[in-house]
Amino acid sequence: SEVYPPELPDLFHGGQLVVLGRYSGKGPAAIKLSGQVGMESKEFVYELTFPDKTSDEREFVEHLWARRKVGFLLDQIRANGEKKELVTEVVTLAKKYGITTPYTSYLVVPDGPMPVVRDPRFRAQPGRPNVSFNGGMMGMGGGAGLLPPGVAPTTPAGTPLPVLEYAKLNQAKPGDLATNRGVRADKDLRKGEGKGGEAKPLAEAAAKKEAYDRARYYLDRKAIDGVQAGKLGVDLSVQMQNLRNQCRLELTAVRNVCGRNCLEVGGVWIDEAFDAKMPSLVVKAQSDAYFKLLEREPKLKEVFKLGNHLVWIAPNGTALVIDKSNGKDKLSDEEINKLFVAKK
Repeated sequence: SEVYPPELPDLFHGGQLVVLGRYSGKGPAAIKLSGQVGMESKEFVYELTFPDKTSDEREFVEHLWARRKVGFLLDQIRANGEKKELVTEVVTLAKKYGITTPYTSYLVVPDGPMPVVRDPRFRAQPGRPNVSFNGGMMGMGGGAGLLPPGVAPTTPAGTPLPVLEYAKLNQAKPGDLATNRGVRADKDLRKGEGKGGEAKPLAEAAAKKEAYDRARYYLDRKAIDGVQAGKLGVDLSVQMQNLRNQCRLELTAVRNVCGRNCLEVGGVWIDEAFDAKMPSLVVKAQSDAYFKLLEREPKLKEVFKLGNHLVWIAPNGTALVIDKSNGKDKLSDEEINKLFVAKK
């Protein structure tokens, strides 16, 4: 079900076609592929055993499928105008899988290795820039002296901003997180200071966000011609084509970890449900408390993979804050147990 592309196009010698879809049930099944080769009918049968659930090593398939589906849904919106159910489905998929669309342009991430701000208190080596690359998202980092730009001190004598304080600044009320990420993305992408390998992905991401923001402007005003004609129409057609045929994963500003959606803002990952008024527990990254948490609750490995600067809402409703520069070094068994008692 929900196979993309819905209709298989012609396939030429030397080419390939990747088809993605969902299935229900489990167990052995035969897949039949039939078509015409010239005037001759051909049929190929493949016998497979479908598992009950997609395994972790094939999780990427679901993400690619979601991107293709969003591409087809956006094409329908561009062709026929907005319908509430289509927009809702696009936004739901986009937020779950971290897909940049006209409704979630704040999720845009440069497609390539981006710089991580180095704490200015650490002196750069002569002839080398004061940044470091770790091949991940902008601002992600965990090496010695590396801090996300959101919490990095602005002067050599300054101190890092506590992660909890940064989270409160970015989400004073529900919905602020997405808005503030969009504002920061505009600022970071349009600086135009990228050099070498980072210049191209910065420019491409800025152009993509601008196109999606303009598309949202026209769609909100029911001005369908605005998203169908001119340079914007061409740019959107290219983006939709990329989504409809996507065969590789892209960097994303949203991660679903242990059932929670976390959004990257300034290199810090913050749970979308974070509330400045909720109770919090700040733990110092790489401390005894940090590793004890991991030992007692191995599933936190997925959370800690986000880096050393994050906010994640525990089952009891407490904001678990990981901070490289602040927090508790020790935790009791009781404190850890309380975090994982589901809130009633």
